[in-house]
This record gives sequence, structure tokens and C-alpha cells, in this order.
Amino acid sequence: MYKTETFEQSIHRWFPWLVGGLALLHASGLNSLVFEGDSALYAAVSKEMVLRNDWMQLFAEGKDWLDKPHFPFWVAAGFFKVFGFHPWVYKLPALLFFMLGALYTYRWANLHHGRTTAELSTLIYLSALHAVLSSNDVRAEPYLVGLLAGAVYHFYRSMQKPWSMHLIWGAAFAAGAIMTKGIFVLIPVGGAFVLHGIWKGELHRIFHPQWFVALLLIGIGISPELWSLYQQFDLHPEKTVFGKQGVSGLRFFFWDSQFGRFMNTGPIKGKGDPSFFLHTLLWAFLPWSLLWFTAMFQQLKQAIQKQPAIEYISIGITMIFFLLFSASKFQLPHYMNIAFPYMALITARYILSLSAVGIAIHRWTWIQKGLTAIILLLGFVLSMILDHDEENRAVAWLAVGALAISWAIRTEASAAWRMVFQSMVAIFVIMGFMNIAFYPWLMKYQSGSVAAAYINQQPMPRRVLMWKADSYALDFGVKGKAVYLRTDSALIAEAVDPVWLYTSEQQADSLAAAGWRMEKKQRLQHIKITKLTLQFLRPSTRETKVDYRVVTRTQRPK
Repeated sequence: MYKTETFEQSIHRWFPWLVGGLALLHASGLNSLVFEGDSALYAAVSKEMVLRNDWMQLFAEGKDWLDKPHFPFWVAAGFFKVFGFHPWVYKLPALLFFMLGALYTYRWANLHHGRTTAELSTLIYLSALHAVLSSNDVRAEPYLVGLLAGAVYHFYRSMQKPWSMHLIWGAAFAAGAIMTKGIFVLIPVGGAFVLHGIWKGELHRIFHPQWFVALLLIGIGISPELWSLYQQFDLHPEKTVFGKQGVSGLRFFFWDSQFGRFMNTGPIKGKGDPSFFLHTLLWAFLPWSLLWFTAMFQQLKQAIQKQPAIEYISIGITMIFFLLFSASKFQLPHYMNIAFPYMALITARYILSLSAVGIAIHRWTWIQKGLTAIILLLGFVLSMILDHDEENRAVAWLAVGALAISWAIRTEASAAWRMVFQSMVAIFVIMGFMNIAFYPWLMKYQSGSVAAAYINQQPMPRRVLMWKADSYALDFGVKGKAVYLRTDSALIAEAVDPVWLYTSEQQADSLAAAGWRMEKKQRLQHIKITKLTLQFLRPSTRETKVDYRVVTRTQRPK
């Protein structure tokens, strides 16, 4: 008869193996193609930086680009310079910054609550569904989560020990975060520290002279960003940006890109929904979302009661981000990823409170089993829509086997640990299946990437034009530069000699009818892979949702 193993014993024993497995899960997306949309756009912008050998200015579609700050592009371009233009090279630095976030999740939780909470927080952070998605569909958030977690940790340590090296480290991480997403990211952090000072009766620490030095250091740290924007835009009011001249890059950085989006007064607008992140987090933070909502409610209640065991900064950062993003007019699911370290800590503390006193743990065990069953069912359904080759079916059955093994975990483990283990394995299974089988299958419908691979196999020269059918994935994937064309006259001017042309099937047919020569013509299936529909996922109706693009070697009529 086995002696029941405590939660602490189980997590200490499994932690290195689970962290390693989850790290491999995130890394499994490295060699898949870059997703069309923001990911491909950012990769193309970074590639353009290297091709132009211009590290101060940002260009997209061959034009001045004013949207995101420079830091992620500098990092990605640096990796391109060393390793070449490959999808894994674009994704690798983002993954490293995300894993930096895991390190600081551990250090932050360990600082406040000890080893067991730190290990559980780290595992929750690594296994949250949208965190794994973001390691494949790379935007700015993997960079930001690592930088912001580092800034919070070191600034807190500096508050405990003023004038230490933590102040410099905190300022360096904060400057990187600002140069990744803008000045707005420091508002929730500063607000959380103020709330901490009020609740703890330590508000005097917030006004310590060292913080003025920190602001000075941050200002020095972001000076490359400010100088770049000034050089590209403020010194050139004749440039047309957002359809008008006289656009200030510095004003955009400090106001329009942040507060302008929040109040929907800037050049980039959106439509906000106050409930957006309520329902988004239900799936984005799976399999921990229900536990987090419950834990957050409990933690807020305890914070209002000023219970001594509460750690206010994690609660403050999470709530301020949540409220600000919910009130914003510009919302995307990945925005809340930057709060995942603190959401993970809040969830971990709640799970451990259940484990310690045994309250409702069996009820939560069945709830989490239900969630893992739903996740498994989703993976099984997705496996059925693939082209039915043996490899993909084998991956699906491996997924079933892995989950079955996790459900049969040794019965001497505590109920809380079985719940945690099974939840993590469910995400490991579904996202492993997605990265290894589903996304590679889906990429054959990303016509820009398919076109780039086809053109790269052809002999030189490979001059590429995109006419009335843009693809950042083609721009990034092709060896060389792709030119974006919008008008008939631009195409006629560019196609004096034979060129590779990427366009819609309708436009290709019209050119052929006008006497343009079409050689090596390839018809490519095309959908927006980041916006899948039920009709596409159903094999019987898939063809109705698929468009067609064409890549061909062509030349205008003489």
C-alpha cells in the first residue's frame, strides 16, 4: 500500500521534467512558418532593416512605417544578421524573452511565497494556452512579458534595498519594455506599486529619491528609440504618414500610439467591448482560467480586508491591466499575456490553499477533468479535418495516449497534484499536436509562404512583384525583396523584364487576356489562416471558403 505523496513532494520531483517538457513544447513551433498578419509583417520589417543596413528607420511595404517601437525589430534583425532569414531565427529571440519571463515568474513568486508557489506559478505560466500560441504566432508580447516581469522584480527589490544594482536592472528592463510597446506599459506597474504602498502603509517608499534616478536612467535607455523616431519623421515633415504630412514620430510614440488608441483619437482606431477580456481569458488562460477567476475574486476580497498574507503588486498589475484593456477601444486577445506571470501566481496560491486545507479540491478536480476532456475532444476533432495521412493520425493517437497516461498518474499523489498534472499534460498534448501536425498542414493554405518557397527554388533572377494581392509572408519568405504594387501603371512600369508576379487568380486571368505571357504558373489555395471559420474546418464545405492566388513568371506585352 502506497503512502500518499504530498503536493510539495510531487511538484519538487516533477518540476525539472515538466519545465523541460513545456520548454520543448514552446520550441516545437520554431521551425514552422511565420503566420500571415502581424507576425509576418514584423518579420518583414526586421528583414528590411537588415537588407537596407539601416538600424534607425522602420519600413513596411517599401514605405516609412510608424506603428510599433524598435526594440523587437532590433533584436530580430540582429539574429537575422547572424543566422540568416529563417522562421526559427525570427521566433527564437522572442522565445528567449518569454523564457526570461518564466525565470522572473519563479523569482517573483519565490521571493514572496517560497519554492512550492514559485514552481507551480512557473508551470502555470508556461502552460497557459495563449502563451504557447504566442511562441508560434510571434508579436511583441513574448518580448514584453519578459522585460516587464524583470522590471517589476528588480524595482521591488530596489524598493527593499535602495541604491542597489536592482535599480539599474529595473530601469534597463523598463526601458526595453517601453521600446517594445510604448510608455503606456509603465502605468499599470507604477499604479500597482502605489497601491502596494497605500495598502502596506509604505507610501513613503514610492517617493524615495532613487526613483527620480530611475526615471533618468529610463530616459537614457529609451534615447535610441526617440532619436530614431526624430530622425525618420520629425526631421522630415514632408513625409506622408497616415495620409497626411507633418506627422511627429515623437508625438505618436508618447501619445497617439498609446493614449490615442485608448481613447480612439489616434490614427489607428478600433472598437472596444468592455466584456472582451472576460470571455477572451476563458480560453486564453486555459486550462487555468476558471481557477484564476475564482482566485482573483478571493484575492480581491482578502485585499479589501487587508489580510496580511496578500501580495498586492501582483493583484494590482493584473487588475489595472485588465481594467485598462477592457476600457480601451483597441483590443486584441494577446494583450493580457503580459499579466500572465501575476495571474499564474494568483492561481498557484489558490490551488495551494485548496491543497492545504482540502476545501473543494475534489470538486475542482472534476471541473479540471471536464476541461481536459473538452481540450482532448477539440484535438481529436481537429485531427479529423487534416488530410488523412498516417503521420497526422499517429500524432492524434499519441495525444490520446499521453492524456490517458496522465489520467492514470500514480494514485498515491495528492488530488491537487493530479489535477495540476493532468491540466498541464492536456495543454502539452493539444498544443504539441497543433505545432507538430495542425499548423504545418494549415500552412499549405498560406499562399504567400507557398509562393515564396516555389520562387526560391527557381533560378536567378528572382525579382518579385505583388500586385493587388499583398502577403507579408511572401515578403519575408522570398530570398530577396518583394515589391508591393497597387496600380496598373506601377505594374506596367515594373514588368519591363520578366518578373515573378504574385496576384489573385482573377487579376492573373485579366493579364493573360491582355496578352501578358505567363510561364511556370502555379495556382495556390489561399485563406486567412488566423481567422478560421467553421465552414473551412469542415471538409465538406472547405472548398467554398478557399480563394486562389497565382504565382507566375510574367512580362508585359511588347
